[in-house]
Amino acid sequence: MTETQKYRKSRRVRKFQAQRRKYRRSRFLFFALLGEAVFVGTLVLIGLSLLGALR
Repeated sequence: MTETQKYRKSRRVRKFQAQRRKYRRSRFLFFALLGEAVFVGTLVLIGLSLLGALR
C-alpha cells in the first residue's frame, strides 16, 4: 500500500467517524428534547388534575 492510498483511506475513515459523531450528537439532542417534552407534559397533567381537584 503506497502512502497516497493510506492517506486516502485514513481521510475517508476520519470523514465517516465525523459523520457518526454528528449523528450521535443529534440523536442525543433528540432524546433530550423528548425527555423534556415528557417531563413538561407530566407537569401540565399534574397541574390540570390539581386544578380539577381544587375546583
